[in-house]
Parts: sequence; structure tokens; C-alpha cells
Amino acid sequence: MESTQSATQQKIPIDKLVIGLVLIVVGVAGFLGTIDVLHFRDIWRLWPVLLIAIGLGNEVESIRNRRNNNGWILIAIGTWFLIGNFDIFGLSHGRAFPVVIVIAGASMALHALIDRPAVAAKENDHE
Repeated sequence: MESTQSATQQKIPIDKLVIGLVLIVVGVAGFLGTIDVLHFRDIWRLWPVLLIAIGLGNEVESIRNRRNNNGWILIAIGTWFLIGNFDIFGLSHGRAFPVVIVIAGASMALHALIDRPAVAAKENDHE
């Protein structure tokens, strides 16, 4: 029983780690833009990657805990904006919207397969 508790206590919260790393990257990029080392306008089109990174961090954490926390929403929105910003496959923001629906469906199917039922989750939390 103790080994199970120590293993769960040692898990690194991936979602918080990713958010912290994203903030560091944004801060460093802002600083480098301030001292004219980096031209922020050129990389501004990549801002959806930040949403995707935060969403992936949330999804990894939710998969580890076998609970859905809707990180897929950030992944879908970030992917949609990224596709529209760079005209990937010739898609604009309006024409790329079905990609959001595919990501939503894939996430829902994944969580339907791996999430613990709410009753079982409550029982395991009380042990």
C-alpha cells in the first residue's frame, strides 16, 4: 500500500509543468524582442503552438489520471488557428474548422476507452 501512495506522490504534474515552460518561453521571447535580438512580429504567427502545448500537457495529465479535463479543446483551437495562420493544405480559418471536429471526436473516443467511471474513481479516492 505504501509503494502505491509513494508512486502517486512522485508524479510530476505535466499540465503545470507545461504551463510554466510556456510562460518562460513567452517571457524570454518578450525580453529578446525588447532588446531587439528577436523580431516578435515574425514569430507571432506561431502563438497557437502555445495553446497546443498547454492542451497537450492537460491531455497527458488527464490520461495519466484516467479522467477527462478537456485539454483537447485547447489542442483543437490551437490547431485550427495554426492551420489558418499558415494556410496549411491551402486551408483558411473557415475551411479548417472540420479539423477541430476531428480532434474533438478523437479525444472523446479516447477518453471513452480509458477514463475510469465516476463511481470507481470515487471509490479509489477513498482507499
